[in-house]
Amino acid sequence: MWALGLGPSLTDVTALAGWDEMYAYDLNNDGKMVGHRETNGGAAPEGPAFVPAFVWNGGASFTQIVFPGLPSAVAQGINELGQVVGFGQFSAPSGIAGRGFVWSSADGLVEVGAPSWTYCRPYAINETGQIVGRFSTATATHAFLATPNP
Repeated sequence: MWALGLGPSLTDVTALAGWDEMYAYDLNNDGKMVGHRETNGGAAPEGPAFVPAFVWNGGASFTQIVFPGLPSAVAQGINELGQVVGFGQFSAPSGIAGRGFVWSSADGLVEVGAPSWTYCRPYAINETGQIVGRFSTATATHAFLATPNP
């Protein structure tokens, strides 16, 4: 059984980053962890509405992932190649809207989705680059499997 706080195996990643609040969602076999950070009242040096996704590379090494033009991003999954999936979100007249992404240090951020989708939330990516998640249109929410072009 896992017991948090007992023994030397617990790492407080939030304290390493020096950030107020962090959420972690996935971990690969290299120990890279993904998630997002928040700022408890908007005290981020980057601005009050800035909520970036991150990759924790170990120690005090972090890579922030920002979806251009959107105030927040969340990294949901990482594979063994270091490819990260997640979403950026924003307020829209109909509620929260979001755009999916896949990110890697080699290729940067690439959007996942289609113009007719009002919301896209990738959750996981496997070693062949297949992505699973959900998307919404004006009338329904669907599960998806996206396979990269050869």
